[in-house]
Amino acid sequence: MKTIFKKFFSHPSINRVLSFLLLIGIAFSVITILNAAAPNPGHTIAEIGNVAQGDILYGSAVDVVSALAKNVTATRYLSNTGATNNPAWAQVDLTNGVTGALPDGNISSAATWNAKQAGSSNLTSLSGLSYVSTAFVKMTGANTFSLDTNSYLANPMTTLGDIIYGGASGAATRLGGAAGFLKSTGAAAPAWSTINLAASADVGTSILPVANGGTGLTAAVSDAVLVGDSASAYTARTLPASCAGTTAKLLYDSTTNLFSCGTDQTAAGTATQYNQSVAVQTPAVTDTYLVGSAIAIPASSLKIGTRYHMIFNVSKTAAGLATPILNIRFGTAGTTGDAARCTLTFTAQTAAIDAGTFEVWTTFRTVGSGTSAVLQCVGQRSHGLSITGLGNLVSNTILATSAGFDSTVANSKIGASITSGTSAVWTIQLVQAELENLQ
Repeated sequence: MKTIFKKFFSHPSINRVLSFLLLIGIAFSVITILNAAAPNPGHTIAEIGNVAQGDILYGSAVDVVSALAKNVTATRYLSNTGATNNPAWAQVDLTNGVTGALPDGNISSAATWNAKQAGSSNLTSLSGLSYVSTAFVKMTGANTFSLDTNSYLANPMTTLGDIIYGGASGAATRLGGAAGFLKSTGAAAPAWSTINLAASADVGTSILPVANGGTGLTAAVSDAVLVGDSASAYTARTLPASCAGTTAKLLYDSTTNLFSCGTDQTAAGTATQYNQSVAVQTPAVTDTYLVGSAIAIPASSLKIGTRYHMIFNVSKTAAGLATPILNIRFGTAGTTGDAARCTLTFTAQTAAIDAGTFEVWTTFRTVGSGTSAVLQCVGQRSHGLSITGLGNLVSNTILATSAGFDSTVANSKIGASITSGTSAVWTIQLVQAELENLQ
Protein backbone atom coordinates (compact mmCIF):
# COMPACT_ATOMS: atom_id res chain seq x y z
CA MET A 1 0.00 0.00 0.00
CA LYS A 2 2.83 2.39 0.89
CA THR A 3 4.36 1.67 -2.39
CA ILE A 4 1.13 2.43 -4.21
CA PHE A 5 0.59 5.83 -2.38
CA LYS A 6 4.20 6.71 -2.90
CA LYS A 7 3.97 6.05 -6.55
CA PHE A 8 0.66 7.92 -6.77
CA PHE A 9 1.72 11.10 -5.04
CA SER A 10 5.09 11.04 -6.66
CA HIS A 11 3.58 11.09 -10.06
CA PRO A 12 4.15 14.46 -11.72
CA SER A 13 0.65 14.80 -13.14
CA ILE A 14 -1.06 14.11 -9.84
CA ASN A 15 1.11 16.68 -8.10
CA ARG A 16 0.15 19.35 -10.54
CA VAL A 17 -3.58 18.62 -10.06
CA LEU A 18 -3.36 18.81 -6.28
CA SER A 19 -1.37 22.04 -6.41
CA PHE A 20 -3.97 23.61 -8.68
CA LEU A 21 -6.85 22.57 -6.41
CA LEU A 22 -5.00 23.98 -3.37
CA LEU A 23 -4.53 27.32 -5.10
CA ILE A 24 -8.24 27.47 -6.02
CA GLY A 25 -9.20 26.87 -2.34
CA ILE A 26 -6.94 29.61 -1.05
CA ALA A 27 -8.39 32.08 -3.58
CA PHE A 28 -11.97 31.32 -2.57
CA SER A 29 -11.06 31.85 1.12
CA VAL A 30 -9.60 35.31 0.41
CA ILE A 31 -12.67 36.31 -1.61
CA THR A 32 -14.95 35.15 1.23
CA ILE A 33 -13.02 37.27 3.81
CA LEU A 34 -13.11 40.39 1.62
CA ASN A 35 -16.81 40.10 0.94
CA ALA A 36 -17.91 39.26 4.53
CA ALA A 37 -20.92 41.38 5.80
CA ALA A 38 -20.73 43.56 8.94
CA PRO A 39 -22.03 41.89 12.11
CA ASN A 40 -25.58 42.75 13.27
CA PRO A 41 -25.23 44.95 16.49
CA GLY A 42 -28.83 44.56 17.74
CA HIS A 43 -32.41 45.00 16.81
CA THR A 44 -34.13 47.30 14.38
CA ILE A 45 -36.78 49.88 15.46
CA ALA A 46 -39.38 47.60 13.88
CA GLU A 47 -38.32 44.74 16.17
CA ILE A 48 -38.83 47.07 19.28
CA GLY A 49 -42.31 48.10 18.18
CA ASN A 50 -43.96 51.17 16.78
CA VAL A 51 -42.30 54.42 18.02
CA ALA A 52 -44.34 57.66 17.90
CA GLN A 53 -43.22 61.29 17.93
CA GLY A 54 -41.99 62.30 21.43
CA ASP A 55 -41.34 58.75 22.68
CA ILE A 56 -38.14 58.06 24.65
CA LEU A 57 -36.27 54.71 24.44
CA TYR A 58 -35.05 53.10 27.66
CA GLY A 59 -33.77 49.75 28.84
CA SER A 60 -36.66 47.82 30.41
CA ALA A 61 -34.67 44.61 31.01
CA VAL A 62 -31.31 43.06 30.15
CA ASP A 63 -30.78 43.56 26.40
CA VAL A 64 -34.40 44.74 26.11
CA VAL A 65 -35.23 48.22 24.77
CA SER A 66 -38.70 49.71 25.27
CA ALA A 67 -40.38 53.00 24.36
CA LEU A 68 -41.81 55.47 26.92
CA ALA A 69 -44.69 57.31 25.31
CA LYS A 70 -44.73 61.09 25.68
CA ASN A 71 -47.07 62.72 28.22
CA VAL A 72 -49.69 64.94 26.66
CA THR A 73 -50.03 67.07 29.83
CA ALA A 74 -47.89 70.22 29.79
CA THR A 75 -44.94 70.77 32.17
CA ARG A 76 -44.27 67.16 33.14
CA TYR A 77 -40.74 66.02 33.98
CA LEU A 78 -38.92 62.67 33.66
CA SER A 79 -38.87 60.97 37.06
CA ASN A 80 -37.19 57.90 38.56
CA THR A 81 -38.75 56.99 41.91
CA GLY A 82 -36.55 53.96 42.75
CA ALA A 83 -33.47 51.98 41.77
CA THR A 84 -35.50 49.21 39.99
CA ASN A 85 -38.28 51.38 38.58
CA ASN A 86 -38.63 52.44 34.99
CA PRO A 87 -38.64 56.16 34.19
CA ALA A 88 -42.01 57.88 34.06
CA TRP A 89 -43.49 61.31 33.48
CA ALA A 90 -44.40 63.16 36.70
CA GLN A 91 -44.59 66.56 38.40
CA VAL A 92 -41.73 67.83 40.62
CA ASP A 93 -42.07 66.48 44.16
CA LEU A 94 -41.19 69.33 46.55
CA THR A 95 -40.86 66.90 49.49
CA ASN A 96 -37.92 64.94 48.11
CA GLY A 97 -37.42 65.96 44.50
CA VAL A 98 -35.61 69.31 44.96
CA THR A 99 -32.63 70.73 46.88
CA GLY A 100 -31.57 74.23 47.89
CA ALA A 101 -33.80 77.23 48.67
CA LEU A 102 -36.01 79.15 46.27
CA PRO A 103 -34.69 82.75 45.90
CA ASP A 104 -37.00 85.62 46.89
CA GLY A 105 -36.84 86.96 43.36
CA ASN A 106 -38.52 83.76 42.08
CA ILE A 107 -41.63 84.22 44.24
CA SER A 108 -44.46 85.82 42.33
CA SER A 109 -46.05 88.82 44.06
CA ALA A 110 -49.37 87.80 42.53
CA ALA A 111 -49.16 84.22 43.80
CA THR A 112 -52.04 82.72 45.74
CA TRP A 113 -51.59 81.20 49.14
CA ASN A 114 -52.71 77.57 49.07
CA ALA A 115 -53.20 76.69 52.71
CA LYS A 116 -55.91 75.07 54.78
CA GLN A 117 -57.10 76.69 58.02
CA ALA A 118 -57.54 74.26 60.93
CA GLY A 119 -59.63 75.61 63.82
CA SER A 120 -59.87 79.38 64.24
CA SER A 121 -56.31 80.47 63.44
CA ASN A 122 -53.82 77.58 63.21
CA LEU A 123 -52.74 76.18 59.87
CA THR A 124 -51.62 72.55 59.69
CA SER A 125 -50.70 72.72 56.03
CA LEU A 126 -50.42 75.27 53.26
CA SER A 127 -53.39 74.41 51.07
CA GLY A 128 -56.76 76.04 50.61
CA LEU A 129 -56.09 79.53 52.08
CA SER A 130 -55.92 82.57 49.84
CA TYR A 131 -53.45 85.41 50.41
CA VAL A 132 -54.76 88.08 52.86
CA SER A 133 -53.59 91.66 52.30
CA THR A 134 -53.79 92.69 55.97
CA ALA A 135 -52.11 89.60 57.45
CA PHE A 136 -49.32 87.13 56.87
CA VAL A 137 -48.73 83.49 57.78
CA LYS A 138 -46.29 82.85 60.62
CA MET A 139 -45.08 79.63 62.27
CA THR A 140 -46.28 79.27 65.87
CA GLY A 141 -45.06 75.72 66.53
CA ALA A 142 -44.04 72.47 64.88
CA ASN A 143 -46.11 72.20 61.68
CA THR A 144 -48.41 74.92 63.05
CA PHE A 145 -49.06 78.25 61.37
CA SER A 146 -51.28 81.21 62.15
CA LEU A 147 -52.39 84.48 60.60
CA ASP A 148 -50.64 87.55 62.02
CA THR A 149 -52.79 90.68 61.84
CA ASN A 150 -50.51 93.22 63.54
CA SER A 151 -51.75 96.79 63.37
CA TYR A 152 -49.15 98.05 60.91
CA LEU A 153 -50.18 95.35 58.44
CA ALA A 154 -53.88 95.98 59.04
CA ASN A 155 -53.04 99.66 58.37
CA PRO A 156 -50.26 99.43 55.79
CA MET A 157 -47.78 102.32 55.45
CA THR A 158 -48.80 104.54 52.59
CA THR A 159 -46.93 107.75 53.49
CA LEU A 160 -43.33 108.38 52.47
CA GLY A 161 -41.07 108.51 55.53
CA ASP A 162 -43.11 106.28 57.87
CA ILE A 163 -41.16 103.91 60.12
CA ILE A 164 -42.20 100.96 62.32
CA TYR A 165 -41.32 100.62 66.00
CA GLY A 166 -42.36 98.38 68.88
CA GLY A 167 -45.35 99.86 70.73
CA ALA A 168 -47.20 98.80 73.87
CA SER A 169 -47.25 95.05 74.61
CA GLY A 170 -44.89 94.42 71.73
CA ALA A 171 -47.40 95.48 69.08
CA ALA A 172 -45.89 97.06 65.99
CA THR A 173 -46.71 100.76 65.67
CA ARG A 174 -46.28 103.23 62.85
CA LEU A 175 -44.52 106.62 63.25
CA GLY A 176 -45.24 109.17 60.56
CA GLY A 177 -42.31 110.93 58.90
CA ALA A 178 -41.39 114.47 59.98
CA ALA A 179 -38.48 116.90 59.88
CA GLY A 180 -35.66 116.44 62.39
CA PHE A 181 -33.73 113.55 63.92
CA LEU A 182 -35.15 110.37 65.44
CA LYS A 183 -34.78 110.58 69.21
CA SER A 184 -35.36 107.97 71.91
CA THR A 185 -35.48 108.84 75.62
CA GLY A 186 -35.47 105.30 76.95
CA ALA A 187 -38.59 103.16 77.28
CA ALA A 188 -40.77 105.88 75.73
CA ALA A 189 -41.79 105.85 72.10
CA PRO A 190 -39.29 107.38 69.67
CA ALA A 191 -40.11 110.77 68.19
CA TRP A 192 -38.77 113.24 65.66
CA SER A 193 -36.76 116.00 67.39
CA THR A 194 -33.96 118.53 67.05
CA ILE A 195 -30.53 118.10 68.65
CA ASN A 196 -30.04 120.19 71.78
CA LEU A 197 -26.34 121.08 71.86
CA ALA A 198 -26.71 122.20 75.49
CA ALA A 199 -28.03 118.80 76.63
CA SER A 200 -25.43 116.17 77.46
CA ALA A 201 -27.97 113.46 76.66
CA ASP A 202 -28.13 114.73 73.08
CA VAL A 203 -24.45 115.28 72.34
CA GLY A 204 -22.79 112.96 74.86
CA THR A 205 -19.13 113.67 75.61
CA SER A 206 -17.96 114.31 72.08
CA ILE A 207 -16.20 117.56 71.21
CA LEU A 208 -17.33 119.40 68.09
CA PRO A 209 -14.26 119.76 65.85
CA VAL A 210 -13.09 123.01 64.29
CA ALA A 211 -13.97 121.77 60.80
CA ASN A 212 -17.62 121.49 61.88
CA GLY A 213 -17.81 124.91 63.52
CA GLY A 214 -16.65 123.88 67.00
CA THR A 215 -13.63 124.86 69.08
CA GLY A 216 -12.09 121.47 69.78
CA LEU A 217 -11.89 122.45 73.49
CA THR A 218 -13.27 120.35 76.32
CA ALA A 219 -14.25 123.31 78.52
CA ALA A 220 -14.63 127.09 78.47
CA VAL A 221 -11.88 129.34 79.90
CA SER A 222 -12.73 132.54 81.78
CA ASP A 223 -11.24 135.86 80.65
CA ALA A 224 -9.72 134.36 77.51
CA VAL A 225 -10.13 134.41 73.78
CA LEU A 226 -9.74 131.58 71.27
CA VAL A 227 -6.81 131.63 68.86
CA GLY A 228 -6.63 129.32 65.86
CA ASP A 229 -3.16 127.90 66.39
CA SER A 230 -3.94 124.58 64.68
CA ALA A 231 -6.46 122.99 62.37
CA SER A 232 -7.76 120.58 65.02
CA ALA A 233 -8.45 122.84 68.03
CA TYR A 234 -8.33 126.44 69.19
CA THR A 235 -6.06 127.61 72.02
CA ALA A 236 -7.58 129.58 74.88
CA ARG A 237 -5.32 132.59 75.46
CA THR A 238 -5.88 134.28 78.84
CA LEU A 239 -6.16 138.09 78.80
CA PRO A 240 -3.80 140.25 80.88
CA ALA A 241 -4.74 140.58 84.54
CA SER A 242 -5.65 144.22 84.00
CA CYS A 243 -8.47 143.11 81.71
CA ALA A 244 -9.91 140.37 83.95
CA GLY A 245 -13.43 141.06 85.12
CA THR A 246 -13.96 144.16 82.99
CA THR A 247 -16.78 144.46 80.50
CA ALA A 248 -14.74 146.17 77.76
CA LYS A 249 -11.77 144.35 76.24
CA LEU A 250 -9.99 145.58 73.13
CA LEU A 251 -7.69 143.25 71.19
CA TYR A 252 -4.93 144.37 68.86
CA ASP A 253 -1.72 143.15 67.27
CA SER A 254 1.70 144.29 68.45
CA THR A 255 5.25 143.00 68.45
CA THR A 256 5.20 141.90 72.08
CA ASN A 257 1.61 141.31 73.16
CA LEU A 258 -1.25 139.55 71.48
CA PHE A 259 -3.86 141.16 73.72
CA SER A 260 -4.28 144.39 75.65
CA CYS A 261 -7.06 146.35 77.33
CA GLY A 262 -8.66 149.33 75.66
CA THR A 263 -11.34 151.93 76.31
CA ASP A 264 -15.00 151.20 76.60
CA GLN A 265 -16.51 150.70 73.15
CA THR A 266 -20.16 150.83 74.15
CA ALA A 267 -20.58 154.45 73.09
CA ALA A 268 -20.65 155.11 69.34
CA GLY A 269 -17.55 156.77 67.93
CA THR A 270 -15.31 156.25 70.98
CA ALA A 271 -13.50 153.05 69.95
CA THR A 272 -9.73 153.53 69.63
CA GLN A 273 -6.98 151.20 68.43
CA TYR A 274 -3.36 151.70 69.50
CA ASN A 275 0.14 150.54 68.61
CA GLN A 276 3.68 151.57 69.55
CA SER A 277 7.30 150.52 69.37
CA VAL A 278 9.19 149.24 72.41
CA ALA A 279 12.70 148.98 70.94
CA VAL A 280 15.24 151.20 69.17
CA GLN A 281 15.08 151.27 65.37
CA THR A 282 17.80 152.21 62.90
CA PRO A 283 15.96 152.32 59.58
CA ALA A 284 17.72 151.63 56.32
CA VAL A 285 18.28 154.52 53.94
CA THR A 286 15.69 152.94 51.60
CA ASP A 287 11.95 152.80 52.28
CA THR A 288 11.49 151.08 55.69
CA TYR A 289 8.21 150.20 57.45
CA LEU A 290 8.12 151.69 60.93
CA VAL A 291 7.64 149.10 63.67
CA GLY A 292 4.78 150.21 65.92
CA SER A 293 3.02 152.27 63.26
CA ALA A 294 0.70 149.50 61.91
CA ILE A 295 -2.83 149.21 63.26
CA ALA A 296 -5.15 146.37 62.29
CA ILE A 297 -8.54 147.72 61.29
CA PRO A 298 -11.52 145.91 62.88
CA ALA A 299 -14.02 144.58 60.35
CA SER A 300 -16.56 147.14 59.11
CA SER A 301 -15.29 149.74 61.62
CA LEU A 302 -14.15 152.50 59.25
CA LYS A 303 -16.43 155.42 58.63
CA ILE A 304 -16.22 158.96 57.29
CA GLY A 305 -14.18 160.89 59.84
CA THR A 306 -12.09 157.96 61.14
CA ARG A 307 -8.66 159.36 62.08
CA TYR A 308 -5.12 157.89 62.04
CA HIS A 309 -2.37 159.75 63.95
CA MET A 310 1.30 158.72 64.13
CA ILE A 311 4.43 160.36 65.59
CA PHE A 312 8.08 159.25 65.82
CA ASN A 313 11.37 160.88 66.88
CA VAL A 314 14.65 160.98 64.92
CA SER A 315 18.27 161.73 65.79
CA LYS A 316 20.77 161.98 62.92
CA THR A 317 24.48 162.20 62.39
CA ALA A 318 26.20 164.75 60.15
CA ALA A 319 25.83 162.27 57.27
CA GLY A 320 22.86 162.35 54.92
CA LEU A 321 21.62 165.19 52.71
CA ALA A 322 18.59 163.62 50.99
CA THR A 323 14.94 164.68 51.24
CA PRO A 324 13.07 162.45 53.78
CA ILE A 325 9.93 160.79 52.38
CA LEU A 326 7.08 159.60 54.62
CA ASN A 327 4.43 157.21 53.15
CA ILE A 328 1.05 156.38 54.72
CA ARG A 329 0.26 152.82 53.60
CA PHE A 330 -3.02 150.84 53.55
CA GLY A 331 -3.16 147.10 52.80
CA THR A 332 -3.25 143.63 54.31
CA ALA A 333 0.50 142.94 54.69
CA GLY A 334 1.63 145.60 57.19
CA THR A 335 4.84 146.02 55.16
CA THR A 336 6.18 148.25 52.40
CA GLY A 337 4.31 145.87 50.08
CA ASP A 338 1.08 147.72 50.99
CA ALA A 339 0.12 150.54 48.65
CA ALA A 340 1.26 154.07 49.56
CA ARG A 341 -1.95 156.14 49.80
CA CYS A 342 -0.30 159.47 50.84
CA THR A 343 3.31 160.42 50.05
CA LEU A 344 4.81 163.30 52.05
CA THR A 345 8.19 164.58 50.71
CA PHE A 346 10.00 166.99 53.07
CA THR A 347 12.82 169.42 52.19
CA ALA A 348 16.45 168.25 52.08
CA GLN A 349 18.66 167.58 55.10
CA THR A 350 22.07 169.16 55.72
CA ALA A 351 25.43 167.85 56.98
CA ALA A 352 24.78 168.56 60.65
CA ILE A 353 23.92 166.53 63.74
CA ASP A 354 20.30 167.15 64.72
CA ALA A 355 17.21 165.68 66.43
CA GLY A 356 13.49 166.18 65.89
CA THR A 357 10.09 164.62 65.30
CA PHE A 358 7.88 163.68 62.37
CA GLU A 359 4.11 163.69 62.86
CA VAL A 360 1.22 162.88 60.52
CA TRP A 361 -2.56 163.34 60.82
CA THR A 362 -4.79 161.34 58.46
CA THR A 363 -8.58 161.54 58.03
CA PHE A 364 -10.85 159.19 56.03
CA ARG A 365 -12.81 161.63 53.90
CA THR A 366 -14.81 158.75 52.40
CA VAL A 367 -14.90 154.97 52.83
CA GLY A 368 -16.22 152.11 50.71
CA SER A 369 -15.43 149.52 48.05
CA GLY A 370 -13.90 149.97 44.61
CA THR A 371 -12.30 153.44 44.56
CA SER A 372 -14.66 155.03 47.07
CA ALA A 373 -12.20 155.61 49.93
CA VAL A 374 -10.07 158.78 50.05
CA LEU A 375 -7.48 159.86 52.68
CA GLN A 376 -6.48 163.44 53.54
CA CYS A 377 -2.96 163.58 55.07
CA VAL A 378 -0.92 166.35 56.71
CA GLY A 379 2.70 165.76 57.80
CA GLN A 380 4.93 168.02 59.88
CA ARG A 381 8.67 167.92 60.68
CA SER A 382 10.10 169.75 63.73
CA HIS A 383 13.80 169.74 64.74
CA GLY A 384 16.33 171.41 67.07
CA LEU A 385 18.36 173.33 64.53
CA SER A 386 16.70 176.07 62.55
CA ILE A 387 17.68 175.56 58.92
CA THR A 388 20.28 172.77 59.15
CA GLY A 389 20.34 169.13 60.23
CA LEU A 390 17.01 167.32 59.60
CA GLY A 391 15.87 170.07 57.22
CA ASN A 392 16.70 173.40 55.69
CA LEU A 393 13.50 174.98 57.00
CA VAL A 394 12.58 175.84 60.57
CA SER A 395 9.35 173.81 60.35
CA ASN A 396 8.14 171.92 57.33
CA THR A 397 4.43 171.07 56.76
CA ILE A 398 3.34 168.85 53.81
CA LEU A 399 -0.22 168.19 52.57
CA ALA A 400 -1.30 165.19 50.42
CA THR A 401 -4.61 163.69 49.26
CA SER A 402 -4.84 160.03 48.23
CA ALA A 403 -6.36 158.59 45.11
CA GLY A 404 -9.51 156.48 45.52
CA PHE A 405 -9.08 152.93 46.88
CA ASP A 406 -11.05 150.07 48.47
CA SER A 407 -11.24 150.38 52.28
CA THR A 408 -13.49 147.32 52.76
CA VAL A 409 -10.83 144.63 52.23
CA ALA A 410 -10.81 142.26 55.21
CA ASN A 411 -7.77 142.22 57.56
CA SER A 412 -6.48 145.56 56.30
CA LYS A 413 -3.88 147.61 58.19
CA ILE A 414 -2.85 151.26 58.13
CA GLY A 415 0.76 152.25 58.91
CA ALA A 416 3.76 154.31 57.79
CA SER A 417 7.17 153.87 56.14
CA ILE A 418 10.13 156.30 55.97
CA THR A 419 12.96 156.85 53.48
CA SER A 420 15.88 158.64 55.17
CA GLY A 421 17.94 158.86 51.97
CA THR A 422 21.47 158.07 50.82
CA SER A 423 24.17 157.99 53.55
CA ALA A 424 21.74 159.04 56.29
CA VAL A 425 22.25 157.53 59.73
CA TRP A 426 19.03 157.76 61.79
CA THR A 427 18.08 156.41 65.18
CA ILE A 428 14.41 156.16 66.21
CA GLN A 429 13.58 155.66 69.88
CA LEU A 430 9.81 156.06 69.89
CA VAL A 431 6.89 155.36 67.58
CA GLN A 432 3.25 155.84 68.62
CA ALA A 433 0.11 155.34 66.50
CA GLU A 434 -3.62 155.42 67.09
CA LEU A 435 -6.77 154.91 65.06
CA GLU A 436 -9.91 156.50 66.45
CA ASN A 437 -13.50 157.44 65.69
CA LEU A 438 -14.46 153.97 64.57
CA GLN A 439 -17.97 152.65 64.41
